[in-house]
Amino acid sequence: MTKLTHRSNAGMCILNKQGQIFIAQRLGFTGNEGWQMPQGGLEEDEQPLVGANRELREETNIDGGHWQYMGAYPEILTYDFPPDVQQKMQSLGQAQHWFYALFTADDDVIDVINIDAPHIQEFSTWRWANPEEVQQLCVDFKQETYQKILHYLQEELLPEAKERDFFANLIQF
Repeated sequence: MTKLTHRSNAGMCILNKQGQIFIAQRLGFTGNEGWQMPQGGLEEDEQPLVGANRELREETNIDGGHWQYMGAYPEILTYDFPPDVQQKMQSLGQAQHWFYALFTADDDVIDVINIDAPHIQEFSTWRWANPEEVQQLCVDFKQETYQKILHYLQEELLPEAKERDFFANLIQF
């Protein structure tokens, strides 16, 4: 039997000018289920930020010209899939690099449905949410990871960004 490992992955926590976070709902889910921030597997030898940008563009149509880099979570975060997902994905879970960015474009550039081939559509809809909603809507096995991502955003990145006047009046807290 092959030993399962954590799949190398990168994700993006995207904030709008109102300080809300972009989340999208995975296909096949409804209501308050299946919401997540954009993330995806890294290709062989792909740098994590390059992979996060690629995944973001493939899944949402948000490309590098639509966001401004804010920072990165200081360590790789891992979580395990539930057993049924491990079997389906042939992976123990994810080992994730997380990045933070300010969305600088208009919402109409976001498109989770009409994506370019050959990428397969992953989401059915999207919305902006406050950090508490993001935490509440993510699946159980991502709870601890999302808690760390959101805590770092609120306690480390946002206060530092305010001090440096990073947002230059873009975000109204």
